[in-house]
Amino acid sequence: KKDEIFFILFRNGVVIDKENNIFLDISEKVSNISSESGFYDLEFHPTEDYFIVSYTNLSNSLVVEKYSSKEKTLIEKILEVPNPNDVHYCGSLEWSNYFNDFLLCVGDMGVKNSSLDTTSLKGKILLLNSVKSGKLPLVSESKLNNSLLNVVAYGLRNPWNFKEFNNH
Repeated sequence: KKDEIFFILFRNGVVIDKENNIFLDISEKVSNISSESGFYDLEFHPTEDYFIVSYTNLSNSLVVEKYSSKEKTLIEKILEVPNPNDVHYCGSLEWSNYFNDFLLCVGDMGVKNSSLDTTSLKGKILLLNSVKSGKLPLVSESKLNNSLLNVVAYGLRNPWNFKEFNNH
């Protein structure tokens, strides 16, 4: 499409446009000390004036933040998921026309059974701004919490990337 915008995302948190201009630089917030940490993704809202990014922060958490498209200033932190093991972050983002929301994949972060635990954010594909219709069964060793409501898929070890097929 002629209205597509192309960017190069660097692991250190710098994003450049096709003219080699810096579009965004959050390198002071991004950790890339392990082989799987760093800056993961950037996705624009299709009709509103913002984009979201995902990265590993200096505290070793997977972070999703919302930025203004024009000023490229931080609007809000959407999500932060601590990772105790420096592995299996995922962090891929995609706009879903089907759900009318952003999707985020989160790896299991090396935590045993977390991807099957429906009270944990780990090992899932999540909706960031809404909830899925229906409810997940409660699968948890603690049984102290309710199941998450924003889960599209669970039981994922290290998804790293995903694609919505035909808006489903």
